[in-house]
Amino acid sequence: MPADPVDDRAALDARLQEAARAGDAGSLASLYRRAAASTEQPDEAGFFLTHAYVWALVAGDAPAAASIAAALRRNGRLD
Repeated sequence: MPADPVDDRAALDARLQEAARAGDAGSLASLYRRAAASTEQPDEAGFFLTHAYVWALVAGDAPAAASIAAALRRNGRLD
């Protein structure tokens, strides 16, 4: 089975850069959330989830922001 291109770190980085250039907040939120799920390092996951949260807020995606905020709270990264 072919690998999901977003699971490849270089491809994920390229998609993040593309979304940033396009100013696509919704895609940035989704991609940063995916990046958080792709790492086993808690600090790195927290960094990515924080970015996902901010971009979900910028995109006006309240359900995604609430879900990401809950994940951040579970990990002690948001009060």
